[in-house]
Amino acid sequence: MKVDQFFAEVRNLADLASTEEAEKATRATLEILRERKAGNEPSNLAAQLPPEVASYVEDSGSGESFSVEEFYVRIAQREGVDRDAAVRAACGSRGGAREMAFRTMRVAETTIRPDKLVSSLVQDEPFRYTCNPFYLSDAMIYGGIDVLRNSLWAIVFLPLGYS
Repeated sequence: MKVDQFFAEVRNLADLASTEEAEKATRATLEILRERKAGNEPSNLAAQLPPEVASYVEDSGSGESFSVEEFYVRIAQREGVDRDAAVRAACGSRGGAREMAFRTMRVAETTIRPDKLVSSLVQDEPFRYTCNPFYLSDAMIYGGIDVLRNSLWAIVFLPLGYS
């Protein structure tokens, strides 16, 4: 996935005025998510993102426990925006990968349904960095649920959802 396309998707999904705002929103969201995740989880996520975006979440996480409300407050503080803008930023950042994957599959004129035969092997855009950006996006949403529920169990059972 080209980073400018990723930011364009975030900009669209979060209803932001500029690409710079989308980059700032993505950076804030991923840096705060890194604080919430433990051990190598942030680096594992970074390995599946474009290098320019991966740098926001690389390194070890501290595993700090905080609520979803605190998640949004921290994003708002880091970005210098209000809470509603922070919620849109967080949602836009996690949806960027999914939207890019859908668009890439449509351009390749192949199905997104796993029970159907594909007409071509897609290796462009997000598929260059991860073999299944849909699972990456789902894992990011699942991570958001982890923050919302303040639950270590969500992380423990994440691998079972994708096995």
